[in-house]
Amino acid sequence: MYFHAAIAMEGAPFEWIQDAVQLEEDPLKRVLDSLTFGKQKILNRGRPLKEGGKDRAIVNTDVFAVNAEFASKVLKLTVS
Repeated sequence: MYFHAAIAMEGAPFEWIQDAVQLEEDPLKRVLDSLTFGKQKILNRGRPLKEGGKDRAIVNTDVFAVNAEFASKVLKLTVS
């Protein structure tokens, strides 16, 4: 997977991801939100959530990295 190989260690800024996958800003923010805060937390965001988890908004300065601790017993992932 291109994304995984490119950001596995150091992470990738939002704008780099946007250029790599060629998605507009709003759809990409929804996808990254799902991958970062969904039931299956596949990505980690570079900045932590504020107390109470109210700061889920994805901004253009965020940096994302593959969640090295992610594990799943299911073979099929559903990302919505």
